[in-house]
Amino acid sequence: MHAKKDRPRPRPEDEAVNWFLTLEIAAKRGDFEGAAEAQRELDRLGWRVQRKPDVTVTRRGGGR
Repeated sequence: MHAKKDRPRPRPEDEAVNWFLTLEIAAKRGDFEGAAEAQRELDRLGWRVQRKPDVTVTRRGGGR
């Protein structure tokens, strides 16, 4: 068996998943400044994230 090289753990601020969760939580809370900061950090890390507003679909008319 080959020994695995010990790699240093990435810093939390360099983990895209942390910033994505921050973006989602901030957006749901209406914290636009926090969401903008998270978006900038994701951009810095090379991730392009586009949020779309939640949409509720309702049926109109007499369809089944």
